[in-house]
Amino acid sequence: MKKQLIPNMLKRRNFLKKGLLFITGTSCFPVSGHFPLPVSGITGKGMNNLLQKSIIGEHLLSRYVREFNQMDNELYPQTIPNDDAFHFLKNNIPLFECPDKELEKTYYFRWWTFRKHLRRTVDGWVITEFLPQMGHAGKHNTISCPAGHQFREGRWLHSEKVLHDYAIFWFRKGGDIRRYSFWVADSVLEYCKVSGDYSLAEALLPDMVKNYSKWEESRMDPNGLYWQIDVRDGMEVSISGSGYRATINSYQYGDAMAISQIAKRVGQNDLAEKFRQKAVIIRQHLNKYLWD
Repeated sequence: MKKQLIPNMLKRRNFLKKGLLFITGTSCFPVSGHFPLPVSGITGKGMNNLLQKSIIGEHLLSRYVREFNQMDNELYPQTIPNDDAFHFLKNNIPLFECPDKELEKTYYFRWWTFRKHLRRTVDGWVITEFLPQMGHAGKHNTISCPAGHQFREGRWLHSEKVLHDYAIFWFRKGGDIRRYSFWVADSVLEYCKVSGDYSLAEALLPDMVKNYSKWEESRMDPNGLYWQIDVRDGMEVSISGSGYRATINSYQYGDAMAISQIAKRVGQNDLAEKFRQKAVIIRQHLNKYLWD
């Protein structure tokens, strides 16, 4: 990628979120077009005009939603039932089109399914792992085990309300945040990177530090390694068993790095360095003791 193109691309990260452009190498493709267009030199109204002419037709999404709805016996409708799926997805997901129709279908099926798990509650929006009520789930049928993945997928929603509420829920509204392994600080930071608005991560920084300290108290041994029960890692009866797992140690490394980056953004340099050092030590221990 040419060096001079990078600033222009960074300025247009929201276009990526809206699914309007596919950028590869030094070219910028309208998602429904065929010819490469240089990124540099297209600014302001020129870029807006390009985008308006390049949006994928809604018929593609409509066709897949109809197909999925027809195949589905909707036993557990949530806040957004099948009848409302097209309207919600049309307004909230990046549209995608490619020659590989199996990949394309899988993409839309993932969003169609993801939508089923969005639930509006008295505590704001949450994302469930299950549709039926599960006895081992927490408040509002949530569970922290898949939450890191949910943030990774949900961060591309056009509406930022869902994940904003979901982040607040885990820290402040009764989410059982440490019942299962959960790289929550890293998740919130990666979500903020999509929009470029870091105010949520910055506001939750004290909560992230407190949560990290609780993990240290409950799961870190004097040797500097974290241990976890395999079920609580979401990997029931896995071959490695319970103990000093590479997973939980990697998650804690990721959260330490995220906290360090957020602290640096708000000018808390001592805190940033403290958590950077935590991450360095975890990586050293992981590579020394958990890597063959």
